[in-house]
Amino acid sequence: MKHSLQVLFLSLALAVIAQALWQHDRLPARVATHFNLAGQADGWMSRDNQTKAHLGLVLFIAVMLEGLARLSPRLPDGLVNLPHRDYWLALERRAATHAWIAGLIRLIGCVLMIFFFALFHLVYRANLSSTPMLTAPAGLLVGGLLATIGLLLAGVFLRFARPPA
Repeated sequence: MKHSLQVLFLSLALAVIAQALWQHDRLPARVATHFNLAGQADGWMSRDNQTKAHLGLVLFIAVMLEGLARLSPRLPDGLVNLPHRDYWLALERRAATHAWIAGLIRLIGCVLMIFFFALFHLVYRANLSSTPMLTAPAGLLVGGLLATIGLLLAGVFLRFARPPA
C-alpha cells in the first residue's frame, strides 16, 4: 500500500504541475488570482508570476509531505505525538506504525493535490472571461478539503486511541 500511495501522490503532483504548464500560455497576461466571497476578482498578478506561484506551491507541498513521510521512521520517539506512544513505537510495532503514518501523510498529499487541481482549474476558467468571476463556489471546495482532512485525522485517533486488548 505504501508504494501505491506514494505513486498516486507523486502522480497527482505531476498532474498539477502539468496543469500549470498547460494553462500558462492560455491565460491572459494579467490573471485574477484572488476572489471575494461573491466570486468577483479582487486580486491580480502577471501570468508568469501566477504560474510560478502555482508551480512553487505544488512543488513545496509535494517535497515537504514526501520528505515528512520518508523522515517519519527516523524521528526520535519523543517527536512522535501519538496516544500510547510507547506501545505503538515498541520495536515489534515501530515499522508498521511509521508505515501507517507515512501512508496517512501521502493520503493527505493526494487530497491536497486534488484540491489544488480543482482550485487552479476554477481560477483558469474564471480567467477565460473578460470579467473574471468564479462560477463555482470555492467555499465548497475549501469546506470539502477541510472535512476530508478532518476525517483522515479522526482516523488517526481511532487507529491509535487504544492499544488492542
